[in-house]
Amino acid sequence: MQRLDLDDARAATVGGLVLGAGGGGLEDGLAAAEAVLALGTPRLASLDELEEPDGVVISTSVGAPSARSLAPADIASGHRQRQRALELLRASLPPSAPALRATMCSHPGAWIAETWVHAALDERLCVADAAANGRGHPTVKMGGLGLAGRNDVAVHQAAAGGSPPLEVVSHGTLAQTSNVLRAASIAAGGIIAACRGPFSVVFCREAAAVGAVTTSITLGRNVLDARPAGAGAVVDAVVETLHGQLIAEGVVTTHESTFVEGFDVGRLVLDAAEGHVEIGICNEFLYAEVAGHRVASFPDLIVLLDATDGLPVPAARLEEGARLLAVAVARDRIPLGAGVRDPTVYGEIERLTGADLARYALDGPAPP
Repeated sequence: MQRLDLDDARAATVGGLVLGAGGGGLEDGLAAAEAVLALGTPRLASLDELEEPDGVVISTSVGAPSARSLAPADIASGHRQRQRALELLRASLPPSAPALRATMCSHPGAWIAETWVHAALDERLCVADAAANGRGHPTVKMGGLGLAGRNDVAVHQAAAGGSPPLEVVSHGTLAQTSNVLRAASIAAGGIIAACRGPFSVVFCREAAAVGAVTTSITLGRNVLDARPAGAGAVVDAVVETLHGQLIAEGVVTTHESTFVEGFDVGRLVLDAAEGHVEIGICNEFLYAEVAGHRVASFPDLIVLLDATDGLPVPAARLEEGARLLAVAVARDRIPLGAGVRDPTVYGEIERLTGADLARYALDGPAPP
């Protein structure tokens, strides 16, 4: 195991912002990372360093990124909500449940280090070098480790948040409990802290995105090292580290986003030399079409980089007139969890966005 320091947290935040595929915000994520490391020094463990009986809990947030309060003064209350969600989960577990040993994030994002708060405050816990998924995804089911379509498997989920405070404990199928938490996030004002599990180490090795934390840290370090050389060097660092491809550069002419059923849903249009570029949004960037041709589709990674500094631009903070570079990374270049291979998770998002996603996700990579 290794101790995670502030440099690790900053790198994970930057790398997580890229892998978050449009979710989060850099300054707020860095503030959250610094606040966590001020509480303690969490340890990072590979799944091979954990014992077979150990339980791993997923720490996440459920809701729309635009609903998150971004004021640094709210970070402490966010920590309390995460801790409360874990307390509620612990209290709901039967005696036969695996002992809680580690936590992992649902997916990387600018707030990845915020999910380390449990391990920073409790030496009995560590951060598992894994995630439910290695890129941003809009639904709990997509990060469901392949359990969303399983009616024979029950999971525990707990959540806390909102003002006045709202607390929820749910036990049932992943689909049932995820729907409960989505409704709770709306009732809480748009976003809520949540925990689910515990999952066995053996299961996580098979179903989780193994190495997601170290991938975020490595990517973030490369981006931070490139920043003094300018935007072009940052873009190159992202492309080279992830073996991605620059698919377009252009100016935002349209940015539409609406809060629908607990999600930020919309689309982005770029006027680019490559042609009319449309990028679909449901919390994160889900697909990219250039001149009407699908060039990347979830679970491929799509990230938009600011042409002025090369840093990722969150979907919730896009502005018309901004010049952006669109980068796509094929799904086989990033760690992914089993949830993205579950055919039951796509119908909800296809209904909200009107986009064809399952065909590309389940039948193989999008055409070049």
